[in-house]
Amino acid sequence: MFFAGRSARIEANPRNATKPEIGFQNLAYVIGCIHATHSFLESTINRFYFDAGQVSQGILTDRDITVLAPEVLSRLDGAWKLPDFERTSCLDKYDLALLMAGNAAFDHGSDPYQSIALIIKLRNELVHTKAQWVEVASTGTGKSRHRFETQFRGRFRENQLTWPKAVFYPNQLLGFGCAEWCVLRSISFVESFYTRAGGHKDWSEFTKLLTKHAKAADRAVARRRK
Repeated sequence: MFFAGRSARIEANPRNATKPEIGFQNLAYVIGCIHATHSFLESTINRFYFDAGQVSQGILTDRDITVLAPEVLSRLDGAWKLPDFERTSCLDKYDLALLMAGNAAFDHGSDPYQSIALIIKLRNELVHTKAQWVEVASTGTGKSRHRFETQFRGRFRENQLTWPKAVFYPNQLLGFGCAEWCVLRSISFVESFYTRAGGHKDWSEFTKLLTKHAKAADRAVARRRK
């Protein structure tokens, strides 16, 4: 949330478009937000399994999942004993928890699952970057474009500080719009997970704060276009 808010403030000032050092700061905040989002998703599902075990053993009684049936809590408690569970991917852990709770897994072909899968792909690309030639002027065939242009364009507003004809990734993609989208989609995904599993989580106060930053950025963009 902090990183996204800082990025919103930077992009709200059109003068920052001519200041490379500010642009790099903005990039750092956006990348930080993407990494923080991934950590949020990982830690949330790991904490879900941990809390289930603690509630099942009677150690904790004030968690959001105390409403789950004892047999469900017991199954979740035993998840860490499964072979290679610690190596299980983040999204697979969410699906497994839903199945253990007697519910259907997420639909992998639609949101909110698809958006989270893209966020994880983006994070992995940033961590394990491979150099790639990309033409600035597209031929229209799509062959010169980075794959992220097809996957991400249109999902959120591009970086307001970058040159309009700059390559989509990383220049246009990595802006406040991306940071905001990552935060909101991840919160929506986790809330959906808890609802499906039978528990409850509410991050409305966080989304309200981010929406406030987004509106300020929108007003700045509107003034710039007049």
